[in-house]
Amino acid sequence: MSSQYGEKSMSELMASEKQNMQTAAKAQTCVTVTESNWKALIEAINTQNMMIEMLRRELSTKVSTETFEQVIQKQTNMMDWVTDKVDEKVSTVISKNEMINYMNQQLDYLDESMVSNKQELLKFQNSLQDSVKDMARQAGSMREQFTSAINEEIEKLRNRTFVLMMISLIPTTFLVIWEIIRATCLRA
Repeated sequence: MSSQYGEKSMSELMASEKQNMQTAAKAQTCVTVTESNWKALIEAINTQNMMIEMLRRELSTKVSTETFEQVIQKQTNMMDWVTDKVDEKVSTVISKNEMINYMNQQLDYLDESMVSNKQELLKFQNSLQDSVKDMARQAGSMREQFTSAINEEIEKLRNRTFVLMMISLIPTTFLVIWEIIRATCLRA
């Protein structure tokens, strides 16, 4: 230092400026994702998971209840019909073969109902799986868009840092030129 009051010499100022420029040239990029963004994304995923679970529970209850109500109603109707037929044919004896044939028909009807219900359940499971896959694709797409936006902002930040560094070099350049001219004039 040139004096007790803190004035720096030209060489100290230039050394300080060089140090500051080197530090400024090492700009670190920083990406900020706010807490509210993350919370909203996590909440959206949790909500979708709850909706899927609710649909699964509702489906398992509804499909089972509706299916069994239909089967019971059909069986009740069939039993009523059988009762009516039995009443009509009380006077005539139903042979054992006729009864076996009738029971076989009922069993076939029940088997067909079960196969039909299984097919409906499989269709629903497939559509639910497709929905889950679609949601996963959407989440991946959102992730890619978010990553792309972040990369664009990083590139903009790098470009701005470079421009700012170039702008900050202008006063230093003028100062160096001034010192060269001054030194040249003082020698002459």
